[in-house]
Amino acid sequence: MDLRGGVIRVRPKVEGGYEIPEGNLFPERDAEAGLPEIYGRPEIYIMGCRNPWRISVDQKTGFLYWGDVGPDAGRDLKGRGARGYDEVNQARRAGFFGWPYFIGNNRPYYDWDYESNSTGPIYEVSRPVNRSPNNTGSQVLPPAQAAWIYYPAAKSEAFPVLNSGGRTACAGPVYHYDDYPDSPRKLPRYYDNCLFIYEWSRHWIMAVHLDDDSNQIRIEPFLEQHSLKRPVDMKFGRDGELYVLEYGDTWGFNDDSRLLRVDYNRGNRAPVAKISAAGNIGPSPLKVTFSSEGTTDLDQNDTLQYEWRTEAGGAVVSTEAHPSLTFEDDGIYNVELTVFDSKGAKSVVRTPTLVGNSLPELSFEYPKEGGIFQWDKELSFKVAGFDLEDDESMGKITVQGGKPQADNPSDRDPIGLKLMRGSDCFNCHALGHKIVGPSIFDIAERYRGDAEALDRAAQRVIDGSATVWSEVPMLPHPQHTIVEARQMVAWILSQEAGDSAMALVDPYVESSLKIGERPAANAPETFVLTASYTDGGSDPIGPLTTTVSVALRGARIEAERALERDNVRVFRNKDGKDQRHLGSTNNGAWARYGIVNLRGIGEVTCRASSGNAGGLIQFRRDSNDGELLGQVEVGGTGDWGAYRNFAGEMKDPGESFELFLTFEGEDQMLNLNWFEFGPSK
Repeated sequence: MDLRGGVIRVRPKVEGGYEIPEGNLFPERDAEAGLPEIYGRPEIYIMGCRNPWRISVDQKTGFLYWGDVGPDAGRDLKGRGARGYDEVNQARRAGFFGWPYFIGNNRPYYDWDYESNSTGPIYEVSRPVNRSPNNTGSQVLPPAQAAWIYYPAAKSEAFPVLNSGGRTACAGPVYHYDDYPDSPRKLPRYYDNCLFIYEWSRHWIMAVHLDDDSNQIRIEPFLEQHSLKRPVDMKFGRDGELYVLEYGDTWGFNDDSRLLRVDYNRGNRAPVAKISAAGNIGPSPLKVTFSSEGTTDLDQNDTLQYEWRTEAGGAVVSTEAHPSLTFEDDGIYNVELTVFDSKGAKSVVRTPTLVGNSLPELSFEYPKEGGIFQWDKELSFKVAGFDLEDDESMGKITVQGGKPQADNPSDRDPIGLKLMRGSDCFNCHALGHKIVGPSIFDIAERYRGDAEALDRAAQRVIDGSATVWSEVPMLPHPQHTIVEARQMVAWILSQEAGDSAMALVDPYVESSLKIGERPAANAPETFVLTASYTDGGSDPIGPLTTTVSVALRGARIEAERALERDNVRVFRNKDGKDQRHLGSTNNGAWARYGIVNLRGIGEVTCRASSGNAGGLIQFRRDSNDGELLGQVEVGGTGDWGAYRNFAGEMKDPGESFELFLTFEGEDQMLNLNWFEFGPSK
């Protein structure tokens, strides 16, 4: 008697309102005939769904398809029922699809008595009975229909091609080749009568091949080479081209949300050339090792040929895939690789080689990546430095403590920064210092307030440029679209140098910087320490700058910010400022927190609570069964909301490592709000 939780089927009328077509699950009742044993709202076509969304109707057969997002349970529970499954369902006629009494291929649950908190009888597929006191309709329900496609978070035995991971099932359209007779862009006949299903959480699309009676033949990946970002809707256009709406990487507002159009390209595809160089900056004579690794051709029978030139349009100097070339004369060389396939299609990429000056060498002796910093404290550091040409006359090294960045910045980078990381931008540009090209801060400052700078600079990213900043040209990047180039430039133009702690230091001399007070309550807990040195330069190369950075972590780490976790969940609380914690910690549960370095650390404090007896929080190296570096025993606090601090000793293994927390004790042992590292006594 409730229209929620299913699929309703009605026919809107021109004058308003709607009428109910024949063939729904429950017929319209005759008031004089009395109630039948099974009855319900006549608008209902499908019921027994948990979270049906992204429905699709095959216009040729009239069959309904939908994705149904199942419960989170990761395992079968004795006396309760099956673990969670997502479903993709096909309905040829009206029906009841089981929830909340069955899941997947009609795996049953037990009737649970909430008054006695005990297990009742298992539900029967042929005659499920709804005994809920909230039920306003008939108790007896129609027989349950089994799911058409179903899969848990773990690897599916029934549908192994769907792999494992999160679950957010979606059902897309069915493709019919003959519906688009004159289109040059439509998918090939190979996909005729295919249902396209997709996964918001697993970032894939699958083609479900159907026979003439719409039965499954096989399921296979679609667009497997394309990195999808949470597909959330899908439709075929008027010419048979496929439109895919991508939600983006994370919850909420996403700069990388987009609408894709997928056309089928009949015929030969050009290769995709990749180029890299090792040792491409240095004094003459300079031997450089070049590589075409990563070059691909999607036409499997094509053979590839390579042509290397030391300048665009120059003579071919090698036809090897990975040549070594020696440059005798000082100068700036834009080395070009052209890759041909066996049908003559080609792709061209370039990379610079600078001969006549060496890059300075820099490294932090300490701190190392993942080191721990304290707000409002001095941070000690030592930088090793050497420059071949400057030698003993090497000048001061600039060290800056940058603005705090987001925790695990690569996980939360804006789309423009992600694209830059995946390209070669940071080979020539650093955030605050000139390398081959100008610093990102300098670029942003020069064009601040210039409304047309974004479009001009984006086009230069694709086409390349010369003499805009110096005689060293910026190489073209034709592999990027204009949209991607705009996203990269938009990120650059949004940067500001800000106020940074800075020092000029000699190499191999211990120095320190003062880190200020923690800014806002929810400020990020990463501090970037950067060292840079610009050498004296030489003609025609000019000065070269080397910049190295280490990302340091705040002493306090919020437990819910784990990069990966198993058998533990995130909940809200009222303790402190961030008000989230790890809970439902079962024996053997673990969480991963990325790279840390414990130089100078001797203890750790955990903010935890337990309405049970508590348990052990163990700090391990590189894996959930790695070396035990320390542990904290958490006792019962009398209530799940009663948080207390518990402390334990920590051991420094002497190098950076991946930090894992593991939990040992009875299931549902404790809540962990945060943990904080402290110095050796």
